[in-house]
Amino acid sequence: KSFATLTSDNLTLKPGDYIRNIYDVTTLDKLVLFTNLGNYLYIPVHVIPETKLKELGKHVSNIVIISQDEKVLDSIILDNKNSDVTVTTKMGMIKRVKLKDLEVTRYTKPLTLIKLKDTDEVVSVKRTLDKVVLVTENGYYLVYDVNEISIIGPKAAGVKAMNVKDDIIVCADQIDENTEYINVLTNFNTIKRVKVNELTILTRGKKGNMIFKKVKTKDYKVFTAYVSNSKTINIMKCDSEITEIKNSDIPIMDLSSVGSSLTKKKLEELKPKNDVFTLKETEVKEEKPIDAQAQLSFDDFINDFKI
Repeated sequence: KSFATLTSDNLTLKPGDYIRNIYDVTTLDKLVLFTNLGNYLYIPVHVIPETKLKELGKHVSNIVIISQDEKVLDSIILDNKNSDVTVTTKMGMIKRVKLKDLEVTRYTKPLTLIKLKDTDEVVSVKRTLDKVVLVTENGYYLVYDVNEISIIGPKAAGVKAMNVKDDIIVCADQIDENTEYINVLTNFNTIKRVKVNELTILTRGKKGNMIFKKVKTKDYKVFTAYVSNSKTINIMKCDSEITEIKNSDIPIMDLSSVGSSLTKKKLEELKPKNDVFTLKETEVKEEKPIDAQAQLSFDDFINDFKI
């Protein structure tokens, strides 16, 4: 019952913090957290300390010690082990990793997800769909089929995702036939939605095309970008204050536009709420009242256990 009513409003969070994922699990499940330093944390659910609904909870360092500059990017429940995730780095490396290859017996320290160069870091770990879409800080995008990405072990470096000379990847997401838009936010707090069917599909390793038209008066950069749909609710974080924005409030514009102004406040983060709140099951089933006539009598109960 408490899980069915679980929202960000009835949980205790630190100022400026928000829920990234919610899962319906059992003590037999395994939680996997992915970090920006190319590691993953393998955490059996049964070792996570139980807390009450209104309590703050425990930091992950109580289970697996991570460094101060290591941030959790995303998480999954290790359910369909034959499926895989796509890992992308800011300097343009990419690979796919089977979930079954993430299983371990010792989990007291961070484990390698991808081999990184000294200045590189992971920007995205997503469950693999049909196509990958990459967006760079300088405004280039590249879309191609995920079958062009090699499936390799956790300790390998990957293959070239995109030509990012004098640039970095700020967005790496997955799209399928149900994906409608790419939301693009710039460093000048302008935002727009671009229809996915307007994006050109190319091949891996290319530089790509521009997702907005460069202007001489301002040096526009992509602050963040991600996939969305018509019903997406966006979570905006400004000065540690969290607000929600409907996707319908973000204008749909073509590839030449830099977008319209979103806010004058200092923007720290913008993410889709449907990515923040994720259930292991697609819906929470309501508990139905027991029919009094359907209840077993004591004699029936005893008969059920007769050999």
